[in-house]
Amino acid sequence: MLVAATILFLASLAELLAFYYTFKGYRVKHYPHFKFMFITWFSLGLGSLLLAIAYLNLNTWVYRLAFIVSAPLGLAIMGLVDTISQERIRYENLFINTVILTGLLIFVFSPNSVVINTTVLGETTPALSGPADFFVTLLFLYTGILWLYFMAKLHYYAPPSIKRFSKINLIGAILAAPGSIVAFATGFIWIFPGTDFLLIGIGGLLCAYSFNKQPKLGYVLPFKAYRLICVDAISGTPLYKYDWDASTIIDEALLSGALQGISMILQESVQKGEIQEIRFDEAILMFMRVRRKNVYFALLVSKSSQILMEGLHMFGHAFVSHYDSVLSQDLVDIERLSDADLLIQETFPYIPQYIE
Repeated sequence: MLVAATILFLASLAELLAFYYTFKGYRVKHYPHFKFMFITWFSLGLGSLLLAIAYLNLNTWVYRLAFIVSAPLGLAIMGLVDTISQERIRYENLFINTVILTGLLIFVFSPNSVVINTTVLGETTPALSGPADFFVTLLFLYTGILWLYFMAKLHYYAPPSIKRFSKINLIGAILAAPGSIVAFATGFIWIFPGTDFLLIGIGGLLCAYSFNKQPKLGYVLPFKAYRLICVDAISGTPLYKYDWDASTIIDEALLSGALQGISMILQESVQKGEIQEIRFDEAILMFMRVRRKNVYFALLVSKSSQILMEGLHMFGHAFVSHYDSVLSQDLVDIERLSDADLLIQETFPYIPQYIE
């Protein structure tokens, strides 16, 4: 019992440290993926702690309770992978998790769901059996596959500027998912019970560290930002531009003239307010105007997003306020607007940079 309990106490420590890292990140940034991560690690950390206690005193009810408090990891991992991939919850994932969790809750409290085993080291430990064991295994297998797939995808698409952290994150996902699955499938956990939870804890700590150090990891997959441009609404003159990705080359003078023309046509003919978006086959141009200075702001992205629209509005109003004296001149000195990159870092801190 002592070896198993020690392993699970170490697993609990790693998972609760992962909780601390992600909770701290959520308090600073309030990004939704941090919220799902700290729920995952808190539920697993508490579950591992209860398992360690159950192993010490062979309390089968504490053992059952450990899996109940760990169960939210299914919904939390689902929320994590959905928010970092498309910023919304997939209903099919929600349905699958609901079925698994329902089965777990039904069978884990059945009379024969927990048996007492003796390990190769001669320690007596509780263990799940029957349908309860099946649904717990299914829960960890399903969430592990989801986690590994999306973290591998994130690493593949991550720009060089954050590749080091995406690699650490992927190593963590490999330890937590395939690592724990191999420990379970080979029977290693029957020699050293809790090894699977320890691997999950170490992997989770690496993932939490990566996201805490580089929060931009959470916005590699949902969308890709290419360019932001600022245009004088009266003359159509481009005032400022910023590039996150140089792969899409756009002539800002041509684009600014087109934006001015389209906006004027819509206002004159349709008279239904300002244009919000222009959709292309593989990109979207998000659009906003600050009327008091007659300045347009356009953001070219692969996919529209609420957080991007909020950032565009924040940047637009910050830009106009910061450069009020410059924009009030009859002839705007564009050189004095070149340091607006600092405003970009403040209003779009989550967008990965694809330019070295």
